[in-house]
Amino acid sequence: MHRRLHWLVWPMLLPITVIACTGEDEQATSDLAGTATVSTTATSTPSPSPSPSIIAGLENATLVFLRGDTDPDYPMAGEIWLSAADGSNARQITPANVASSYVGLVRSNSGADLLYYLTQDAEGNTSIHSGDLNTGETVPLLSYADVPKYYFADISPDGRYVVHTQPLGLDMYDLTTGGSTTLLQSGSAADCAAYVFEECYRAIDPHWSQDGRLLKVVHTVYEGSWAEVVDPFQSPVVVFTPGGRSSPHNGFWSPASDALCAQGIGLAGSSGLYLLEYPDWEARNLIPEFEDSATNPGARTVVDCDWAGPATIAYLVTAEIPSREGELYTLDRVTGETRLIVKLATDSCCTGNVEALPDAPVAIAQILGSAGNLSVWSQPRLVVLETGVVTPILQEGDFILDSFSR
Repeated sequence: MHRRLHWLVWPMLLPITVIACTGEDEQATSDLAGTATVSTTATSTPSPSPSPSIIAGLENATLVFLRGDTDPDYPMAGEIWLSAADGSNARQITPANVASSYVGLVRSNSGADLLYYLTQDAEGNTSIHSGDLNTGETVPLLSYADVPKYYFADISPDGRYVVHTQPLGLDMYDLTTGGSTTLLQSGSAADCAAYVFEECYRAIDPHWSQDGRLLKVVHTVYEGSWAEVVDPFQSPVVVFTPGGRSSPHNGFWSPASDALCAQGIGLAGSSGLYLLEYPDWEARNLIPEFEDSATNPGARTVVDCDWAGPATIAYLVTAEIPSREGELYTLDRVTGETRLIVKLATDSCCTGNVEALPDAPVAIAQILGSAGNLSVWSQPRLVVLETGVVTPILQEGDFILDSFSR
């Protein structure tokens, strides 16, 4: 699943809270109504596993990751690499010395694996490229004017449509016909000056559902952002989510395209885990106690989530006290039961990243850590969700963007 950064994507829009992680050795269980119970089952960091290649399905998995975030602006940009799931056979895909941002992966009708990425010049002119992972051939697809240093795009699963930002809104470009449609218009400068924030936003960070029918779009205003589910093929565009600034500020599609897992509510200091489901797409907080200081004295917060299956959500939790750790959990969407998989010891800073691999019961987790005055991504850990066994892969500073089976 294509990864997005939370406050790292919108540092001018959201306050940065430096957080660490709890050292409490506990296992929580929540139902979908938000009732939580705590088990005393202890879970410690397991020893590294033998070769992860023995895990069924892992031998076909390929990781997409960023090595060297060379662009201090956002979204993250640098060198895009591929590797096997265990970190072996790593190779750079995008051109050397060119800051590239990841767009997505598409398997063409001919069976080619195509990786899409974009670049931007100093004037804000953005170009999207397609690279064939089998032949190495790179093809320029589309160029357009955008806001300098603040650009987003995604490719539909069939490779036909590109949705991208532009200075005044969000456009959808048809690569087959060459036609372009403005899906959402940005608010005017007058709206911003009048503090009509609901009408003063940029629609950014579009991501297609797995079936290619819907889009998740993030609307940003001066103080924050919120995620919406939209149908880009209706005119005017239909917005399914109730929306509003109380909604989660990001979301990640389920394999069946019928739900989003999400986190982050406006300017709240801590976030629970949210679920938005078809047909009403109403955001439901599955861990409401995280947003109540009376029940969450350690300021535990969900910082990222991904789908480890149609009914399983993997999510990362950090906290301010008493120690600096990240905790990887899974949640059963049907029963609401949560399970602590592993604690990831690190000098935690502010957020985390989790990527569930396709066709294997494995997730890759990492935490943004503090190194003096700098923030550095921890070395990614491959975690077997059934056992909690951990294997470090790649190197410190690498950021996992996506994964796929070949």
